[in-house]
Amino acid sequence: MDIIKKLPTELQTDILVLYWMDIFKENVINELKYFKTTINKIYIYMCQHGVHNINQGPKNLTMSHHILYFREQNDFLIKFIENKVGNHLLCYLLGMTRKTIDLYLQSNLFDHIQKEYRYIALFYLMFSPIETGCNGYSILHYFKTIPIKNKPK
Repeated sequence: MDIIKKLPTELQTDILVLYWMDIFKENVINELKYFKTTINKIYIYMCQHGVHNINQGPKNLTMSHHILYFREQNDFLIKFIENKVGNHLLCYLLGMTRKTIDLYLQSNLFDHIQKEYRYIALFYLMFSPIETGCNGYSILHYFKTIPIKNKPK
């Protein structure tokens, strides 16, 4: 830092601007890109596999295959919401405030859904494409019937 102080003020300013831009990019922009990419992956999985599985009903043969994915996605959404940047991004995507999301999760709609699946159930309720024929009742009923399965180590 002593070497920088010997430089002209204009050069010091340019160096510090570049330094703080890099810090901002590492701490905020890359984190937002990671969150956005992962949310997109969850959405694609929902559209290609999850909704189809829900439409087949809770006792179908492929349900056990999807349980671990739902649990993993739910864990990501919990971390995502606990993160300040992720929280703001999710609220923006859902068009809700954090208080509204909490009200949904604490409502009696989710009482019978295990906590390991509540956030992913909310995600499916909010983002499930209408043309798939997957309605709110079938989503809630499906997630109510999922047994808790431990994640592999």
